[in-house]
Order: sequence, then structure tokens, then C-alpha cells
Amino acid sequence: MLRALSLYLPRWPVDLLRRRDRSIGRVAGRDESILLVRVDRQRPVVATCCEVARRAGVVPGMTVADARALLRTGGARILPERPDHDAIALESLARWAARFSPLVAVDPPDGLLLNITGCAQIFRGEDRLLGKLIRQTLQLGCAARGAIAPTYAAAWAIARYGASGAILADRAETKTALATLPVRALRIEHRAVLALAEVGITRIGELAAIPRTSIPSRFGIEVLDRLDRAFGLTVETIEPVRAREPIRAEWPLEGPTTDLHVLSIVTRRLLERAVDALTELHAGARRLRAIFDRPRLNPVVLEVIVGRPCRDARHLWSLLSPRLERMPMGDGIERVEVFIPAWSRLRDVQATSLAGCEDGGSDAAPAEVDRLCDTLANRLGRERVCAIRLIDTHIPERAWCILPRDRAGSATIDPGTLDRPTLLLPLPEPIRTIAGSGDAPPWRIAWRGHDLTVTTAVGPERLGEAWWEARDGPAPTLADSRDYFKVQEQEGRWLWVFRKTDSNRWFVHGLWT
Repeated sequence: MLRALSLYLPRWPVDLLRRRDRSIGRVAGRDESILLVRVDRQRPVVATCCEVARRAGVVPGMTVADARALLRTGGARILPERPDHDAIALESLARWAARFSPLVAVDPPDGLLLNITGCAQIFRGEDRLLGKLIRQTLQLGCAARGAIAPTYAAAWAIARYGASGAILADRAETKTALATLPVRALRIEHRAVLALAEVGITRIGELAAIPRTSIPSRFGIEVLDRLDRAFGLTVETIEPVRAREPIRAEWPLEGPTTDLHVLSIVTRRLLERAVDALTELHAGARRLRAIFDRPRLNPVVLEVIVGRPCRDARHLWSLLSPRLERMPMGDGIERVEVFIPAWSRLRDVQATSLAGCEDGGSDAAPAEVDRLCDTLANRLGRERVCAIRLIDTHIPERAWCILPRDRAGSATIDPGTLDRPTLLLPLPEPIRTIAGSGDAPPWRIAWRGHDLTVTTAVGPERLGEAWWEARDGPAPTLADSRDYFKVQEQEGRWLWVFRKTDSNRWFVHGLWT
């Protein structure tokens, strides 16, 4: 008999956003609300929200204006939903869940379906299997609920509308458990739910009590089909996610050899074969292992990790060859294998363009930087090669952070073309000023023990916290607002100074060098 497991991720898009925040070191406030919005009939409406927003009364489908009115305390973080990114992440989670069953299917937009028939013995019972799956999903930072039943439809309904962790042994128990659930747990269309409600049918048990012959003519054939799937009267199948096969290329030698020249030729040819396989898949390697078998000794494994997916055989060989020269060979190498355990698809890009021809090949510059960083990371350690990641904020000192390059990712924020100082001080330095009233710039500055006279001033430019991420509530606040001026002192040096609007204190934040 089929044993189906449904894993439900009630806050999947929000949990993914929080995982991304943790990866870049962003710390959210305890009362911060997250709203993911979509445009419906030219109006922004809430697609998904966090638990903080739900407790405040926000529900999906509500307009953003109404949701903000309910969020009177804490900051409101409003971002567009990204269903394409969520779907890709859900497929990755399905591949991860293959450790619990070889047959795992994506159940969009927020769940997985697993065929665990025969798998419970490995985990010493279905309850242990389900509990371990939910615990490990929680450890990934994703809220989860699950249920096991003899049919996929029943497991799906129980996981979302029944008791989390429920395990139904047979069809009789399934029918009893489904009887108290709402009819929408059958995944029927909303208009069918309304048609059933008009005649007083709101529970699955009430629907099952109606003669089968009258259901299609009154409510549609889909309602009867969904009911039969839940009770196991109709066969339902899933399309499992296929695991990515690792790329291997091997070369058994006629006998053990310690000739480094021979081993280099063999390894490079195997590397070219692996790169050809990556090219057919439109993918690039993230990790590469060269395995050298030695008689009567453990094999030598040389691993190379790159920051971005790569299928350049010359670059991969430049990372591998220095380690090959230092490899202990023992009595000789009798077999060589190149193994790519992790790879990712590459986006198709135009190799040449008019812009690239004008500046003499600018398309190749990022690739050269990637190769240099990979070389340094494999020699010095991946945590020691860092990059700057931009953060979407107007507060200058919060607009960037330093992370290891493989975690920094690519820049998705436009740094803009505003006039900004070439040197930004680590922290704004307080100064004493003599300034006019209102928005007037200072005309004398006391900074670092020097009295400076301002000859020219440009401004003000008001910068502040984003109104949708305000710390003191969803309404705009002046607590973090600043009026910036670009001023020139008598010796010709330009300074970037600002006045805090709430305290009228002045600071120097940068200078042009």
C-alpha cells in the first residue's frame, strides 16, 4: 500500500527572505513585519506576510495601505514577491529531501510530496521519519508541518488543515480524519466551494454522504475526482525531482607510475572531458575533485573550489596543477579520476557585443577577476578573500558590508551616480559649527583641533531611513534624517558634513581627496 508524506511550508517565501538576510549579516528587529506584495489590478496587495503581521490582522489579499494601517508598532518591511526564485529554491529543497525518500516531488508553491513506501524501516518507523524531516527543515530556518496517509491528496489535506504530524494507517482511518476537514482541503476551485456552501456543505464528510451520481451534474466532475483521490479510489502519481548525476571521468593506467608528466597529461585530458560534459549541460563546476588511486595506500584527493560556476578548463587546471606537483605518490598512481560533485547552470550571455569591442574587451575583465580570486582563495583560504556587498539603504555607513567572496554574491543594487566623497569616514565625527537658522549651511567649522572657514556650500540633501523600514513604526520618522552639505574650506578641501534634524548636531562624514 502506498505511503504518502506531504510537507507543508506555511511561510516559505518569508523564510527564504530571512535566510538571505542571515547570509549577509542583516539583523531584523524583533517587531519587524515583512510584507511580500504583488500588483493586482494596478493596486499593490499583500501576497504573503510574516507571523508578526498576521497577529496584527494582516491577511493575504489585503491592500498594502490597509496592512500598513494595522502595523502601528515595529517596522514594516515591504518587498515584491519573487515566485520564480521561490520555485527554484523549492526544487533545491526537494533535492535535499531525497535523503528521506528517493521519490520526492515539488508541490508548488509551498510544499513537497514524498513517496515513503518502504522507507520507514530505515528510520525505525514513520513517526521518526516524519519527525526528523520536520526537525531538519526547521534547522534550515523554514517552518514546516507534515502528515502521512495512504494517498497524496489525504496527506496534503491533513498537513494543511489537520493536526501536524498525523499518521493515518489505512483508508478507513483516512476517511474518518478527512470527514471533519473543510471542503477546500480537497483543492477544488473556489467557485465549487461557494456552490457547495450554498447548499450547506462545508465539510468533506458532508460531501461524501451525497450520492456519487449527483455530484458531477451539480458541482462538476472535478469535485468527484478530488474526492476519489483523497479516499484512494483513483490512482494519483507524482513526478519526482531527478537527482543531478555527478560528472565523472576516469583513466585506469596500465601500471603504477610516478611520472609527473604522464599524470599531468592524463589529468588534463580528464578535465577536458568533464568540461565537455558541463558544456552540454550549459553548466559550470562549483567544486572539482581529482582522485589518484595508489596501490596498498589510501587514494589522494585534491579538491578545488571556485567562487562562481566555471567551465574554463585552463582556469581549473591552473588551480589544480600546483597541488598535483606536491602530491605524495607512494609506490605510484594506478588510476586517475576527475569528479565534479557540485555544479550549477550558467546563464547564456553574448560573448561579444558592440560595447565590448569599443573598450577593448571589457566582457573578459570580470572573468579575469574571478580567476584571480579563485587562485588566492585556494592558496590563502576562502574566508580570507572578501568582497564588498551593497545594501539597499540611504544611510551611508549602513550601505555596505564585507563578506567572504563566495557568500557576497553579485551586486544587484545600483550604486547610483550621485556626488559622493572619495573617502567616507568609518563613523561620523562630531564638529562644532557656526551656522545660520533653518536649512542654512555652516560658515565656520571646528574639526580635529582646527578652525575652518567655509567659502562654498552646496546643499542641503536630506537622507533618512526608508519610510517602509522605519524603526519607530510604519509611519515616516525624522529620528534618523540628516541634512547633508558639500562644503569647501579656505584651503580648498571639500568636506561632506551633515546636521541631524532631531538634535541639530553637526558631523563630518567624508571628504574629497
